[in-house]
Amino acid sequence: MDRIDEALVAMLMEDTVDALVMLDETGHIIRFNKGAENLFGYPAEEVIGQPLSALMSHKGTSSHLERIAQFVQSPDPARMMTVSNDIYGTRKDGSIFIARASISKFLSADGPIVAALFRNITEQKEVETALVQHNLELDAFAHTVAHDLKNPLGLLAGFADVLVSEIGEEDNKLNLLGEKIREYALRSIHIVDEILLLSSVRREDVVLEPIDMQPLLYEVLEQLQPVTNMYRGLIRLPERLPAAWGKTSWVEEVWINYLSNALKYGGSHPSISIGADLLEDGMVRYWVQDNGPGIPEEKQEDLFIEFNQLTQARTQGYGLGLSIVRRIVEKLGGEVGVESKHGEGSIFYFTLKKL
Repeated sequence: MDRIDEALVAMLMEDTVDALVMLDETGHIIRFNKGAENLFGYPAEEVIGQPLSALMSHKGTSSHLERIAQFVQSPDPARMMTVSNDIYGTRKDGSIFIARASISKFLSADGPIVAALFRNITEQKEVETALVQHNLELDAFAHTVAHDLKNPLGLLAGFADVLVSEIGEEDNKLNLLGEKIREYALRSIHIVDEILLLSSVRREDVVLEPIDMQPLLYEVLEQLQPVTNMYRGLIRLPERLPAAWGKTSWVEEVWINYLSNALKYGGSHPSISIGADLLEDGMVRYWVQDNGPGIPEEKQEDLFIEFNQLTQARTQGYGLGLSIVRRIVEKLGGEVGVESKHGEGSIFYFTLKKL
């Protein structure tokens, strides 16, 4: 046990801003600094000689007090204990505060003493609680607005289909306008779907499930067949992709995002390779390689941030896709990234825990 002299004790009591309470070996208060007076609301003379429990009468602190009492009275040479959970205390005026505590033992000329340091985190906890509530309200708002938007957008796309079919090929200008209405309605529906997905990723607790990646990828490629045909893309698959832990619907969205981008922003005839590598840390690194113009190094670090686009010059996207990919993969315990050199194509990857 460390030895401490009276001058150092006095200096600690004077200079410490947080609440510092000194206890004797029986757990009774022998010193009480100005920070403690401010936190607990008692002048020092009222609490000197009282047990620490007199300051911590709020329900829920009994287990902490028992641990502190055992620490104080134990002959064990351990010199420090940190109370891992937050401590709720009651001030003299009855108001409640929240504190984080650490307890240290010292040996003085008068015998063993214990220093209990309490840091007031009430405002911090209030801000955290308000932030959680704000996020819940924001998610609920986004979810409501997204659903309210999706129905009329779906009707708009349907009306555009009817309009195009009625016009036929007789009026190319009106036909083109109808196609554009349908295209932008479908794009808007896709944005709404991304907002709903982002909301669910933020809100849901994840229970990992085994994913057989090969059949999942086949399903994704089938969904993307119209896009693949439109861009005249060629996609090469390995014979087998390793399985991993994840959430099937979320990982499907990751593949759709990566492959859609590779088709849209690849070369004039996109040539895309898909693969996977087993890593030493028990993770699988899945990747999509394209033959596009590549991405300058200074722009790569911003790709997975909300509302940043692949390149301002080439994309008509809305900057949500890759940020959702990052949120999904990180929530599943993996990471995302890109390797690219300007003029030499790009490799977008994500990692998941190997099954």
